[in-house]
Amino acid sequence: MDFRCEDLPQFGLALIPPAAPGYDACYSDILRRLDQPILGAPPGPRPLIPDEYRPLSPILVNRAAVGIALIQQVWTAELAGAARGTRSIGNGINPSVLLPFGIADSQLRRHAYWHVVLPGSKRLLLPTGQMLGDNSDVRPPAPDEMWVGGIISGGTRSGYSQAAADRITVSLDGVFFADGSFAGPDRRGLWEQTIYSAEAYLETANLARRLHGDGVPADRIVAEVQAALGGPSMGPPPRPGWSPDQYRQWTRGIVAQRIAGTAKNLGDDRAVFVMMDWLDARVPAFRKL
Repeated sequence: MDFRCEDLPQFGLALIPPAAPGYDACYSDILRRLDQPILGAPPGPRPLIPDEYRPLSPILVNRAAVGIALIQQVWTAELAGAARGTRSIGNGINPSVLLPFGIADSQLRRHAYWHVVLPGSKRLLLPTGQMLGDNSDVRPPAPDEMWVGGIISGGTRSGYSQAAADRITVSLDGVFFADGSFAGPDRRGLWEQTIYSAEAYLETANLARRLHGDGVPADRIVAEVQAALGGPSMGPPPRPGWSPDQYRQWTRGIVAQRIAGTAKNLGDDRAVFVMMDWLDARVPAFRKL
């Protein structure tokens, strides 16, 4: 099988294929750290890695000067003279440091360690979409970065294998760094999904704060915000070829969905204060490299 990687070396983003020199040492180091988690790591069982995944799992190394906060992978499997299958894996890392709406500063410090690939750190990319590894290969967490709470979500999706393919290509379609800078061809719209999400959150926060300042009742504020966003809707997932307006409407529907859930679970009054607090979120300055 021909295994290829399309990385972004000009931006310090390297993918090491399984047959490359140096892969074995990186792979062994990641597994060793999974077997011996450091103090302050999130609890949970060690992920199982089937033997057949190893020749299908490249290693991402961050050689940039800034941490990686969000990544979009594209996996393409080809059969000689037959069909070509493409699978996109998005949001490989929690986007909270880019969209820190509703996250306290104390939590954000932990997220900036456990949900970011620090400079010099590496991750194993499984064909299921799971990323394995942590920043302990660069440095241990500081006291205020030690994880508090439950297990970090994200598990292996079973029943997926590309072992029968003649050629597999893993591409980095889009990568956000923790400072808001972005690299990659972005055929899958990661840039649009992120910037329009931030736009929707901030627009919502401004509207809620203005209406609250005018003395509008909480239930009316929630209703007016929902109307301005176009109503709650998860909608179909984004796909290549979407226009900016389609991405904008999709992200607005997701934000409206979150507001609807907050109002249902905590009440309209609490939902209004949650929305107003979003205006204080420290959103990075988004820009393309």
